[in-house]
Amino acid sequence: MILQKTYLSSMLDGLDSNRARYDDCVKCLLADPQVLARILKYTVPEFAHEEIDAIMECIGEPTVSITAPKESYQSCVESVAAEDNDIQDGKIIYDIRFPAYIPNEGIKMLINIEAQNCTGKSKLKYHLGNRIVYYMSRLVSSQKNTEFTGSDYDNIKKVYSIWICMDAKDGGDSIISIGLDEKVCYGIPEWRPDVDLMQGFIINIRKRGPVRKSQNKLIGMLEELLSKDDSYTKKRRLEEDYGIRLSVEGERSEQDMCNLSELVWEEGLEQGLEQGRARAVSDAIQKIVAKLDVTAEQAMDILEVPKEERKKLVQQV
Repeated sequence: MILQKTYLSSMLDGLDSNRARYDDCVKCLLADPQVLARILKYTVPEFAHEEIDAIMECIGEPTVSITAPKESYQSCVESVAAEDNDIQDGKIIYDIRFPAYIPNEGIKMLINIEAQNCTGKSKLKYHLGNRIVYYMSRLVSSQKNTEFTGSDYDNIKKVYSIWICMDAKDGGDSIISIGLDEKVCYGIPEWRPDVDLMQGFIINIRKRGPVRKSQNKLIGMLEELLSKDDSYTKKRRLEEDYGIRLSVEGERSEQDMCNLSELVWEEGLEQGLEQGRARAVSDAIQKIVAKLDVTAEQAMDILEVPKEERKKLVQQV
């Protein structure tokens, strides 16, 4: 058994702390399953009473729109197509979109998460609330011929659009709910419409600095995740204060180990054409140690380095 980093831990280690709120960086951080599960727990009513691990099991594969190469962020995101293109309504690109399924029921919902650095009308040139309503409407209308066909409107899936706004002032940390509402204007109707098909949330978080920690658990976690603190400090607080798992115990499959060692070995051999075999092997060992979080000795086992060469190589690593 060896201690392995979680995807989120690797992401935090790989990012410059000053870039945590940059567009692509924040999307990749928010798309981590542990983060998504906490966002759902503290916003979506269907998940309010569920454990985090149970919620993670209910989350489908997220699609994330990123502009830089995925490899730059060591992301766990497998897909980067997150657009909704309609000939008449135009194209809309969601930051993060994924399906989620209500525990023990299997009922599908569609979730959209947006990261917003600015909320002021003076900079945006529009009211953010109007954009949120538009996004929710498109999440519903785009289900035509995918989630339902013809007039089968009862198969429309419920949608949630969750906006994480990162420009709140100290004391402005808050969560706002937006949704359709129905009220009886006259009489006693025989039936009342179900209008909970779409709902939005605005999560206002502050820039970390000399400010108090938010009393709201979700906001506090997000502020810590996106803070400018160094990786070590940030990970310690996330683990101790919010229960984020940043390492897990487990056995890597033999196939995974072989695939990665072959890849690193090939990279090492290419470098070896110029630097010599010893240097190439040393570089390969360092990469395996970093990627698999193992010791140098274990890395040499993977590469099947002869025992007589190991002592010299250890000094170079």
